[in-house]
Amino acid sequence: MSHSSSSTLQDLPHELLEKVVSHFNTAQSLRSLCLVSKRLNEYIQNDGFRAFVHHRFPSISTPPHWADAAHALTTLSRAWDHKALLAYYIKPNPSQSRKADHGPSATRRSQTMGYQPVIDCFESWTGDDWSSRKEILACGTGADLTVRFKQKGSEAERRWREMRRYQRCPSGFDGHHHQIEWSVLKETELFDGRDDITSVNLLRDHQKPSSQSEYAVVGRASGGLSTMSMTQSQTGIKWGKENRFKTNGSSVKFATISLSPEPLLAVCLGNETVCLYQVASATELTKSFGEAAVEKPTPSARIRSTRFLRQDLLAVGLGPCTEFIQIFNIRPDSVPKLPLRKFSASDEAQRLNEQGQTGNIYSIAPLASSFAAGGAEGDLFLSGGYDGAVR
Repeated sequence: MSHSSSSTLQDLPHELLEKVVSHFNTAQSLRSLCLVSKRLNEYIQNDGFRAFVHHRFPSISTPPHWADAAHALTTLSRAWDHKALLAYYIKPNPSQSRKADHGPSATRRSQTMGYQPVIDCFESWTGDDWSSRKEILACGTGADLTVRFKQKGSEAERRWREMRRYQRCPSGFDGHHHQIEWSVLKETELFDGRDDITSVNLLRDHQKPSSQSEYAVVGRASGGLSTMSMTQSQTGIKWGKENRFKTNGSSVKFATISLSPEPLLAVCLGNETVCLYQVASATELTKSFGEAAVEKPTPSARIRSTRFLRQDLLAVGLGPCTEFIQIFNIRPDSVPKLPLRKFSASDEAQRLNEQGQTGNIYSIAPLASSFAAGGAEGDLFLSGGYDGAVR
C-alpha cells in the first residue's frame, strides 16, 4: 500500500514562498512566519521582506533595509487608511538659528505683493541602517531664505551622548535626539515685499556639484534667480552664490527642476512665458536655451503651474480655460514650437462650457513608473484644480 507524500510550507521553493508572501498584509505576519522554522526564518530575512515591500509598495523607493522598510511602510499605510496622520508646526528656535547677514539689516519697505509661501524638502539615507537619515528643508520667508538641517540615526545619537556628558539638555537636539541646525540668509540689498522669494528648489544628492554642500535654486518676485550653496561647519552655515540665471528682470512666478543627474530648470516668468535653463552651467550668468511656446486657449488664460514629468517631458497647467494642461517635449538644447499634447477632459470641458465656467490647474505631480496602473516614466501624473478636483 503506497502512501502519498505531503509537502509542508517550509518545503516550498522560494518562487512559491514569494507568492505566499505577496498576500501578507503586515510586516508582523512575516515576523510570525520567521518563528516557524530555521529555513523559513532564513528565507524571510534574506528575501521575504524584500518581496513583501516590492509587492505591497511598488511605487516607493527604499534602501535595502528590507525588514525596517516593511515595518515602516506598513505602519504608514495603516495610518493613511485611517487618516491618522501627524502634522508638525515648525519654526526656528532663536538659540539654534544663525543669521547669515550680509551687512546691516535692510529697512522694511511697504508691502507691494501678497505673501507667497514656498517650501521644498527632501530626505536621504546617510548610513547603513534605516534610521540614519538627513533631512533638508528650505522655505522662503519674505525676502529671507530659511533652512533647517536635521540629522537622524546612530551618528546623531552618538553626538547627543557626547554632549550629554557636559550638558543636561544638549542644545541643537530635539526630544528624539535628532541634531537640528537652522540658518536664515538675509541679504542687505533685498527688501520684503519687493524681493520676496517665490520659488525654492533643492538639488538632490545625485544632482549636487559637491557632496560637501547643499544647493537651492531661489527665484524672487523682482526677477532674481540664482543657485545658493549651504555648507555646514563648526561655526554655522556658510552661504555662497554659485551662479545666476538671466531673466531680463521679469518676475519669477514659480519654477521646477527635473530629477535627472543633469537637471533642467523650467521657470515661469511673468504670466505667459516658460523659460528653460541648464542648472549645471559653468558660467556666472546662465542664459535660457529656449522657451516653451504655451498656447493660450482664451485671452484671459495664464500659466498656473509647471512640472517636469521626466527629463524630456514638461507639463504646464493653465487657467482659466477648458484646455487645462499642455505637454512639451524638451531637448537638452531646444524646445519644440508646438505642444506635444493637450488635455481638456472632454466631458468636464463640455460641462464647464455649458455652465460658463473655466478651470485652473495649480498643481501637477508625476506618478512613479512602478505604480500599479502601469505605464512608463512620465506617462502618469495627477493634477489639482482650483475647483478641488484631483484628476
